[in-house]
Amino acid sequence: MGWKEAFLLSVARVVLGGFIFSNLFSILYSLAGGILSLIVMGILKKTGKFTVVGVSVCGGVFHNVGQLAVAMAVVQTYEVGYYFPVLLIAGLLTGMLIGMISAEVLKRTKNLRLKE
Repeated sequence: MGWKEAFLLSVARVVLGGFIFSNLFSILYSLAGGILSLIVMGILKKTGKFTVVGVSVCGGVFHNVGQLAVAMAVVQTYEVGYYFPVLLIAGLLTGMLIGMISAEVLKRTKNLRLKE
């Protein structure tokens, strides 16, 4: 999947999920986190120096950083930043789990060929 497709998929997921299950602020938080993590993961993947797990961990952390930045702007206080240590740990753990699952899926589907 290329940059354009990944970006469109991320935006569509956030917007549709937000309208169905949440509110406008949830969409804003998720969109900021999703776009920031996509940019960071794209840059890291392009370097070729990171594993799937490493890219995913960074994506998880930066997703939370993006959401935290929006929360600080919305409530107009830096005190929301006190949640950063908790969000950092959550981003590390979820990024690691998703990265490990993704690496396994990629390994198992490496030799699959789709019929046209």
